[in-house]
Amino acid sequence: MTARGVRWSDALGRLRWTLRMAWERMAWPEFVAAAAIGFALGLALWVNEPLRQEVGDLQAGAALAAAGTVQPVAGDGPVDSARASARSGSDFVAAFMAFLPESDFREQQMQTLHGVARESGVELFRVEYGHGNMEHLPGRRMTMQLAVSAEYAAYRKFLHNLLVAMPNLSIDRVTVERVPGQAQRLNVRLETSLYYRTAATGGAP
Repeated sequence: MTARGVRWSDALGRLRWTLRMAWERMAWPEFVAAAAIGFALGLALWVNEPLRQEVGDLQAGAALAAAGTVQPVAGDGPVDSARASARSGSDFVAAFMAFLPESDFREQQMQTLHGVARESGVELFRVEYGHGNMEHLPGRRMTMQLAVSAEYAAYRKFLHNLLVAMPNLSIDRVTVERVPGQAQRLNVRLETSLYYRTAATGGAP
């Protein structure tokens, strides 16, 4: 071993000995403080700083997006905007009314209701009806309260099949209770509404 190698070996040995003595002399409070300082520095450098940069980039992107969405309105300004909004609302109502079946379709849907109940394996033991006009729209609303008894899987199948077969039906309220003495069977009360458009002649059904 050369003299230079011996000197490096001695230096490393003294460094290890110095570090070991410093470690042994260090008290627990000092160690905890040093660890806390190291953790804070690491958090600031590797976590907080990238997060601040990312937030800044997001804020800048949001500001640019907001600035890009502001477009000058040609013509009469607010008047044109109001007309466009009214036209859009009218188109939406027309599309919705065209989607609804005519009121003459009710009898066929009642037959569909009983067929869906049989196919789904539920007992449909009461159906109550009510009729009325749709508010502010040229259509009719028929309320339908259904009382069914079924196991949970059959009830879920019935509800799914009913909504698929009757897209003009909405579920307003559901009440579920267990059948006494039958843990797997449920009594379910469904409050629903069926919506129809009136015939083109304007006659009420």
